[in-house]
Amino acid sequence: MSPEQSGETSGGGLTEYIVHHLTHWKVQVLGHDFHLDSWLVALIVGALGSLLLYSQARKATSGVPSKPQAFVEMVVEFVDSQVKDTFHGDRRF
Repeated sequence: MSPEQSGETSGGGLTEYIVHHLTHWKVQVLGHDFHLDSWLVALIVGALGSLLLYSQARKATSGVPSKPQAFVEMVVEFVDSQVKDTFHGDRRF
């Protein structure tokens, strides 16, 4: 078996390649590690979710809801029921 087939190239090997790509993109601030890749994904998903909720709130009708509006209402009711089951105090904002 040649080195190219086994993954043994001048850079190390398959194990080194996999370990290199499994590490986090991190920065150290005041002695704490911040994983920037996790922050970036969380911000993108949060922004997309906020845009979806905002767009459907602007299009909401009191009559028959559209499919996206019904989906958003189901998500809000699901989250509210989870909070109600977990936290028995006052849930108002």
